[in-house]
Amino acid sequence: FAQRVNARVGRQQVTILDIGGGLSVTLSGPTDELTFEQYAERLRTEVPELFSGEYAVITEFGRSLVSRCGLTVARVEGIKANGAAICH
Repeated sequence: FAQRVNARVGRQQVTILDIGGGLSVTLSGPTDELTFEQYAERLRTEVPELFSGEYAVITEFGRSLVSRCGLTVARVEGIKANGAAICH
């Protein structure tokens, strides 16, 4: 699409392509998720124009970057007594 727009207007009108979110996330159990390397290879195969240097390409990995991290750290900021219940 970007190539057709640029050809039609006769100049490099489209310079940035945001291809949106990419990788799925499976939080538990077996997974068939693509690795970052497999994702890039699939893009190279299916849409080689993205790697021509003609465009700046933006993609968002979102939760796939941190979904399998195994540590959550929190600090209790206060304790409130509410009758017989204690709320943290």
